[in-house]
Amino acid sequence: MISISLLVTIVHGDLVVMFNYLGRYITTEFMLFVVHRIDMVSSHQLEKSVMNIHSFNVSLSDRNNSLNLDVELVPVTEGRLFTIAVLINYNTPPTPSQYIKREEIQGNHLQIFLPSGYLNYSGEYFIGLVDAGLNTGRPREGEVTLRNYTLKLWWNKCLFWNDTTRHWSDNGCWATGKSSYYKTHCRCNHLTAFGGHFELVPNDFSHISIEDFFDLSLCLIFDILYFSLLKWLFKTQWLYVILTGVISVILHGEEGMSETRELISDDDRPLFERNSRDQFILTLPDSIGKIWKVQLWHNNHGASPSWYLSRVIVKDLNCGSTYYFISEKWLAKEISDLEKCFGLKEHSISLITTYGCHWSLVHPTASLTENRD
Repeated sequence: MISISLLVTIVHGDLVVMFNYLGRYITTEFMLFVVHRIDMVSSHQLEKSVMNIHSFNVSLSDRNNSLNLDVELVPVTEGRLFTIAVLINYNTPPTPSQYIKREEIQGNHLQIFLPSGYLNYSGEYFIGLVDAGLNTGRPREGEVTLRNYTLKLWWNKCLFWNDTTRHWSDNGCWATGKSSYYKTHCRCNHLTAFGGHFELVPNDFSHISIEDFFDLSLCLIFDILYFSLLKWLFKTQWLYVILTGVISVILHGEEGMSETRELISDDDRPLFERNSRDQFILTLPDSIGKIWKVQLWHNNHGASPSWYLSRVIVKDLNCGSTYYFISEKWLAKEISDLEKCFGLKEHSISLITTYGCHWSLVHPTASLTENRD
């Protein structure tokens, strides 16, 4: 097999043409340089709690072009940065679970190249820029919550001059991912006069809150009392310490169940301290309906694995419904077991029980005298 390569440079490197001959197939590579006005670049700010939306239209003829997206972040020298994800979707703004293309910005620059034919439908498309972590977790000291960026969006296409029809045509020519805002990299499978097409894509800007993504947000308020157990002091004396095991939970609803979630902190704040009330927010992609059971357990690890669970309160932040699950049980290997399933305590909760829950939360010392048999 014969392979022939020819590299031609014309006028101070402004045009580079490379011919690759392999068998009977000829590939021509060349660069087309384009001059732009700087004020065509749009600048924007992205807040950590929102998604910035850039929308644009794609016509039938546009689908024959390659789409290029270039995002440049303004460097930040101090603070804890958040990773930015770029999502593309058709017809509706993208969500964390609905998109046709997703990339994360590494460093301060991202370029996305979509070859001709990648966008299959005519109509409106949406580009979303959002915190890749969806603004989850507690705010941290020194955390950056705002990023500035520039966005460039353009079509490009490689052409050749058809001597037969006396028109420019793109048959046998295509743009590649090596293209940039200032030059178009082309490949053609024949030899003739070459050219290219460049067109900026107008886009409309808007933003939406990240909270709008979640169909269901559940707030778990765990009122947990636990302590290390010394067998010889079990009936006479309590020693309260921090639980060292890992706690996991599953919510069961009338329309489904959640995945297993570990109840952990995203910072160094200790959880499940003596007579504490810890609060967590769980997000689910779809509603699981009325909550009727909570399944909760821990792995019995660490120096103080035994703990006493008082109650679990689940609140649906969408509809405002609150579900009470009363435990008042030990979760300890030496006493019973490490896993509990709690059924819903709805209208059957007595006034005394409700008042007792409230009193023990408002007056922590009261819970120290409650019976733990």
